[in-house]
Amino acid sequence: MIEMLLVLALVSLVAGLGLPITIDAYRNNNLRSEQDLLVGLLQKARSQSMHNINQKAHGVYVAQSPVRYLLFQGDSYASRDSAEDISFPANPHYELSGLHEVVFSQLSGTSTVVGDIFFSNGVRSSFAIGINSEGQINPR
Repeated sequence: MIEMLLVLALVSLVAGLGLPITIDAYRNNNLRSEQDLLVGLLQKARSQSMHNINQKAHGVYVAQSPVRYLLFQGDSYASRDSAEDISFPANPHYELSGLHEVVFSQLSGTSTVVGDIFFSNGVRSSFAIGINSEGQINPR
């Protein structure tokens, strides 16, 4: 009986120590998944601009309330054709900062804005997506 209690205590201790590591890995995976979603949308907008779909520039806007990503057509989010918007829900548990609007030029795919979009889970983990003047999208 004592041996079984010792084994049970040892298994409980190992499980208790492994749980925080597992939770942290799960949070990082979810954060990376959110980053991958936005990178995919940015690549889609750039591709549509380079292929001159509907003879318009294309871009992505990160809306804060409610939190979502909008794929739009036009020279800016303010002057877009809202009938062509495609909305993608974002995870409201992550903090996003940096650029909120990225527009890619027709045919060239260059970006009118340069900077980073930062993701954070509010604890320790953070990721960034860099966009340069040539329109290159660099997840970090």
